Amino acid sequence: LRPKDCAIAVVRHLRGLPPDQPSPTLAQALAGASPIGLITRDGKLTAVNAGTPERLAPKELSIRLRALRDHLGALQDEAVSKQLPASIRTRFDLYAVPLAEAEPVFYLLDARMVSLKVGARNKYITDGLDAMFVADWRLLVKMHGELKPLLLPPEEPDALPALIPEATPEVGLTLADAAITAMESSDTVDSSVIAALGAIKEYLDLAKADVKHGLTYLRRGLAVLGGALSKVVYGTTLVATTVTITGWWITPQAQG
Repeated sequence: LRPKDCAIAVVRHLRGLPPDQPSPTLAQALAGASPIGLITRDGKLTAVNAGTPERLAPKELSIRLRALRDHLGALQDEAVSKQLPASIRTRFDLYAVPLAEAEPVFYLLDARMVSLKVGARNKYITDGLDAMFVADWRLLVKMHGELKPLLLPPEEPDALPALIPEATPEVGLTLADAAITAMESSDTVDSSVIAALGAIKEYLDLAKADVKHGLTYLRRGLAVLGGALSKVVYGTTLVATTVTITGWWITPQAQG
């Protein structure tokens, strides 16, 4: 298949349409790469956690969520009482927004946790802070990680091929903005979907700023963007966007 034909076949497969040509295994890989699920709830498209997580104990999720919220609240209060810089307080406040949901979407939490993880290990930030506060901050990061298996199924090995050079954070951000604009204009899309796309943009922004881990953030952001949009039919704009993103995962070997 030519690259364009292959990408279109992938999108048709992901949308459940009859394929004009056989769909490659890349279709299943891209669809399964997104930790965001999309369901219709009360007549609106809503973002949820994808798949079935491992419930380690019947009430463990509610207990861990309550403990995490309480711990975060204490950190927020202490950050205010100690008059810490607004840049630090904002990191905690942004994380609190998706955490307040009855059952948070882990991807939204994780996008907000990235800046907290980076801050917790940055000595330039932590050296001037109370040692106990820093220890509690790092405990928050640990508690966040322990929540993951209660919200998401076990991760599969990354089955996606290498991205082509045209797949850049800048282009990804442009496509994410276009998708947000298209969905914001629809009265059948819940705000959680817009928030999910906003979280994708956070990963793409990090891909530009973090030289060491940039490719990891780029792959994660683009995989989620392509996987999420592949489940939505909202006119030719998003169809074209999905075809574009899917085409980025087709390696030169696959294009030959």
